[in-house]
Amino acid sequence: MRLALFCIAAGAAWGCDTRLALYEQTREGFQHLLEECRQKRVGRIELVLIPGGEPRRNPYGDYAFGYGGQEHTDLSLPNPAFWRQVDWVLKRITSRGGEAVLLVMEAGSFVRSAGAGKLTEFGRYLGRRYGPMNRVVWLRPAGKSPDLSALEEGIRTFDSRHRWEDAVP
Repeated sequence: MRLALFCIAAGAAWGCDTRLALYEQTREGFQHLLEECRQKRVGRIELVLIPGGEPRRNPYGDYAFGYGGQEHTDLSLPNPAFWRQVDWVLKRITSRGGEAVLLVMEAGSFVRSAGAGKLTEFGRYLGRRYGPMNRVVWLRPAGKSPDLSALEEGIRTFDSRHRWEDAVP
C-alpha cells in the first residue's frame, strides 16, 4: 500500500496526502490512511472528487460518470457505484471527527465542454447528496474558473450551511 506524505508549509507539520485517495485507495487502504492521519493528528482530509485531465477509475473500476464501467464525461450521468464509494469515504472521515474538504473539480477537467447548465445540475446533485452531512468544507480550485461558478451555484442551492474555502495554488 502506498502512503504519500507532504509538508504543510504554513505549519511545517507533516500531514497525510489524501487528495487522490478516492482513485488510489481501496476501502482497506483508506482505513489505513485515515489511521495514519489520526496518529499524526491530521483532522482535515482533503479529497479531489473529479481530478483534472482524463476521467479516472477508482480501485473498483468505477468512473464518476457513466454506467457499466464506461468512461464518460457527461455530468448528467453520475455513476451510482462511484458515488456510493465517495459516501463511504466521507462517512469514515466524519464519523472519526474529521473534516472532509472537498475539491469537486480541478481546473482542466472536462468543465468547459460541460456547459453551465450541466455544471449547475451536477452541483445540485452534490448539494443534495452531501448538504445534510456534517463536517464538510467545499474547496474552490486555485485560479477560480468562471466555468466553475455554475457548479458552486448548484451546490449552494441545496447546501447553504457548509463553508467554502479557496484552494492555495
